Amino acid sequence: MKRYLILLTLEGIVLDVLFRPTTLIILSGLGYAAATLAMKAASSTPSLIAISAIGLCLCLAVLAEVLLLQRTDLGLAYIAVLAAETTIIILVASAIGEGLGLRDMAGGALVLFGAAVLST
Repeated sequence: MKRYLILLTLEGIVLDVLFRPTTLIILSGLGYAAATLAMKAASSTPSLIAISAIGLCLCLAVLAEVLLLQRTDLGLAYIAVLAAETTIIILVASAIGEGLGLRDMAGGALVLFGAAVLST
Protein backbone atom coordinates (compact mmCIF):
# COMPACT_ATOMS: atom_id res chain seq x y z
CA MET A 1 0.00 0.00 0.00
CA LYS A 2 2.82 2.39 0.90
CA ARG A 3 4.55 1.66 -2.43
CA TYR A 4 1.34 2.47 -4.29
CA LEU A 5 1.01 5.81 -2.48
CA ILE A 6 4.61 6.69 -3.32
CA LEU A 7 3.96 5.94 -7.01
CA LEU A 8 0.82 8.08 -6.97
CA THR A 9 2.74 10.92 -5.35
CA LEU A 10 5.54 10.70 -7.93
CA GLU A 11 2.99 10.55 -10.74
CA GLY A 12 1.28 13.64 -9.33
CA ILE A 13 4.57 15.53 -9.21
CA VAL A 14 5.44 14.54 -12.78
CA LEU A 15 1.98 15.53 -14.05
CA ASP A 16 2.16 18.81 -12.12
CA VAL A 17 5.48 19.69 -13.76
CA LEU A 18 4.32 18.50 -17.19
CA PHE A 19 1.20 20.68 -17.16
CA ARG A 20 2.84 23.89 -15.94
CA PRO A 21 2.57 26.74 -18.45
CA THR A 22 6.36 27.04 -18.81
CA THR A 23 6.69 23.35 -19.65
CA LEU A 24 3.80 23.54 -22.12
CA ILE A 25 5.38 26.58 -23.81
CA ILE A 26 8.65 24.69 -24.23
CA LEU A 27 6.91 21.53 -25.47
CA SER A 28 4.84 23.48 -27.98
CA GLY A 29 7.87 25.41 -29.20
CA LEU A 30 9.84 22.17 -29.55
CA GLY A 31 6.98 20.57 -31.47
CA TYR A 32 6.71 23.44 -33.94
CA ALA A 33 10.50 23.63 -34.31
CA ALA A 34 10.75 19.87 -34.90
CA ALA A 35 7.98 20.10 -37.51
CA THR A 36 9.89 22.91 -39.22
CA LEU A 37 13.05 20.80 -39.29
CA ALA A 38 11.09 17.85 -40.70
CA MET A 39 9.72 20.20 -43.38
CA LYS A 40 13.28 21.22 -44.19
CA ALA A 41 14.23 17.54 -44.56
CA ALA A 42 11.14 16.82 -46.67
CA SER A 43 11.90 19.74 -48.97
CA SER A 44 14.99 18.00 -50.32
CA THR A 45 13.73 14.40 -50.28
CA PRO A 46 10.00 14.03 -49.66
CA SER A 47 9.11 10.75 -48.03
CA LEU A 48 6.27 9.22 -46.09
CA ILE A 49 8.46 9.18 -42.97
CA ALA A 50 9.20 12.91 -43.20
CA ILE A 51 5.57 13.78 -43.82
CA SER A 52 4.50 11.55 -40.92
CA ALA A 53 7.06 13.24 -38.68
CA ILE A 54 5.69 16.64 -39.66
CA GLY A 55 2.14 15.55 -38.79
CA LEU A 56 3.17 13.98 -35.48
CA CYS A 57 5.20 17.01 -34.40
CA LEU A 58 2.38 19.39 -35.31
CA CYS A 59 -0.17 17.27 -33.42
CA LEU A 60 2.00 17.23 -30.30
CA ALA A 61 2.63 20.98 -30.56
CA VAL A 62 -1.08 21.70 -30.93
CA LEU A 63 -1.93 19.45 -27.98
CA ALA A 64 0.59 21.27 -25.77
CA GLU A 65 -0.74 24.62 -26.95
CA VAL A 66 -4.37 23.68 -26.27
CA LEU A 67 -3.41 22.63 -22.74
CA LEU A 68 -1.50 25.91 -22.38
CA LEU A 69 -4.51 27.95 -23.50
CA GLN A 70 -6.55 26.35 -20.72
CA ARG A 71 -4.09 27.87 -18.26
CA THR A 72 -3.11 31.25 -19.77
CA ASP A 73 -4.43 34.05 -21.93
CA LEU A 74 -4.29 33.75 -25.71
CA GLY A 75 -2.01 36.75 -26.30
CA LEU A 76 0.62 35.68 -23.80
CA ALA A 77 0.50 32.05 -24.93
CA TYR A 78 0.93 33.01 -28.59
CA ILE A 79 3.90 35.29 -27.96
CA ALA A 80 5.56 32.85 -25.55
CA VAL A 81 5.27 29.89 -27.95
CA LEU A 82 6.47 32.03 -30.85
CA ALA A 83 9.47 33.19 -28.80
CA ALA A 84 10.31 29.62 -27.77
CA GLU A 85 10.04 28.36 -31.35
CA THR A 86 12.11 31.27 -32.67
CA THR A 87 14.85 30.67 -30.12
CA ILE A 88 14.98 26.95 -30.87
CA ILE A 89 15.04 27.47 -34.65
CA ILE A 90 17.81 30.11 -34.41
CA LEU A 91 19.92 27.77 -32.27
CA VAL A 92 19.35 24.78 -34.54
CA ALA A 93 19.99 26.80 -37.70
CA SER A 94 23.30 27.93 -36.23
CA ALA A 95 24.18 24.37 -35.18
CA ILE A 96 23.56 22.90 -38.66
CA GLY A 97 25.56 25.65 -40.33
CA GLU A 98 22.77 27.60 -41.97
CA GLY A 99 23.83 31.18 -42.19
CA LEU A 100 21.97 33.70 -40.13
CA GLY A 101 22.37 37.19 -41.46
CA LEU A 102 22.05 40.42 -39.56
CA ARG A 103 18.45 40.75 -40.71
CA ASP A 104 17.58 37.25 -39.40
CA MET A 105 19.20 37.93 -36.05
CA ALA A 106 17.46 41.31 -35.77
CA GLY A 107 14.09 39.70 -36.52
CA GLY A 108 14.67 37.01 -33.91
CA ALA A 109 15.74 39.63 -31.38
CA LEU A 110 12.58 41.67 -32.03
CA VAL A 111 10.39 38.60 -31.46
CA LEU A 112 12.19 37.81 -28.20
CA PHE A 113 12.05 41.47 -27.12
CA GLY A 114 8.31 41.56 -27.82
CA ALA A 115 7.80 38.41 -25.77
CA ALA A 116 9.78 39.92 -22.89
CA VAL A 117 7.75 43.15 -22.99
CA LEU A 118 4.43 41.28 -23.00
CA SER A 119 5.43 38.93 -20.20
CA THR A 120 6.13 41.78 -17.75
